[in-house]
Amino acid sequence: MTLPVWLQSLIDELRSPALAGALAGASLMMALASIFAIPWALCRLPEDYLEPGADSVRYGVARRVLRNTLGTILVVLGLLMLVLPGQGLLTILVGLTLLDFPRKRRMVARMLLRPRVFHLVNSIRDRFGRPPLRMPGD
Repeated sequence: MTLPVWLQSLIDELRSPALAGALAGASLMMALASIFAIPWALCRLPEDYLEPGADSVRYGVARRVLRNTLGTILVVLGLLMLVLPGQGLLTILVGLTLLDFPRKRRMVARMLLRPRVFHLVNSIRDRFGRPPLRMPGD
């Protein structure tokens, strides 16, 4: 069976050493960026972030656009890191905390309240001298 020309061309491009090098470089950059960005973002969360009555802070338009842009970039990079080296799930989580959308806190809380993730986040916060996130109802 022969492949269509466009598909064979795409497969040949994916086999190129230049693309492999670019993917390896991008993967390394994402892994290094996640090492610094994830602890920084997790330490900036207020300790009452998971509590249902916690008020969200409102920002000006420019700051909200910047936060949403950065959040979108982190979510996309996190999705890539699920198959490439890096901390994909934590990067997605940090990206989601920056985005503004309805019921965001409920979704983020559901992810953060998984026992292993909750322990990991609080251990990162402890390492940087920040108080642990509180469980709702504590």
